[in-house]
Amino acid sequence: MTNNIHVSELLKNKWNQFDIFKSLLNKYHKNINYLQNTSDIWCRDYMPVRVNKNKLVQFRYEPSYLNDYTHLRSIPVDVNAANGIEAIYADINLDGGNVVFGGERVIISDRIFLENPNTNKKELLQELERLLEAEVMIFPSIRSEITGHADGMVRFYNANTILLTDPSIEYRYWQKAVDKFIALYKINVIIVPAFTFKSKQIDSWNAIGCYINYFETDDLIVVPQYECEGNKDAATLALIRDLYPNKTVEGINCFELAKEGGILNCVIWN
Repeated sequence: MTNNIHVSELLKNKWNQFDIFKSLLNKYHKNINYLQNTSDIWCRDYMPVRVNKNKLVQFRYEPSYLNDYTHLRSIPVDVNAANGIEAIYADINLDGGNVVFGGERVIISDRIFLENPNTNKKELLQELERLLEAEVMIFPSIRSEITGHADGMVRFYNANTILLTDPSIEYRYWQKAVDKFIALYKINVIIVPAFTFKSKQIDSWNAIGCYINYFETDDLIVVPQYECEGNKDAATLALIRDLYPNKTVEGINCFELAKEGGILNCVIWN
């Protein structure tokens, strides 16, 4: 993980907690860079995927969920050119938020197949493993979740252990699919708290209640907090601090950000 942090310049005016977040990062000597020529704040998705110190892979960014919102779709080649970023370009439609690295393994949700309907599944997986230089593990997505991104459901604790957002609050079919994933890859699981938040004033595709989309550097983790009814803020902070005793773990209110459908990992490229 690098301590060199990038966010869309749009985030400064799109997130009411941004100044607090910036001060928090400054406190721990983290440098923020502002990406130019972006169309929305979710830079994790349209920026290249870092495979190693010297290799960036830029996937095609044409998510189906933005078919009716093309004005919000950043153009990777233009963003990279504006920010002096060089990458290997791949003709696979894949959001960066759907790529969760764990050393020699990488988790990608099965939404990858829906976004590349004309590509043979076996050949697609082979090409992904070649580009990412890792074993690709296909994780079940939640059908009703608009993006199907893996980073809203799971992340690696180590090569043989995943952190999994609490499946008990999700659909039974998804719980069964996750059980099959765990058995197939013979992987250990640590459950991360989550809760469901519903409001007539907030769109149903909000990300309020998801904690696993936290932000991590070499020595710092920033965990979403919601400070609303039903929250699991304290329990999640305690868990992450227990799991990472050698890192500083801080929390920040992400209620307003999550209303828009994403959280910390979504808005940061590092």
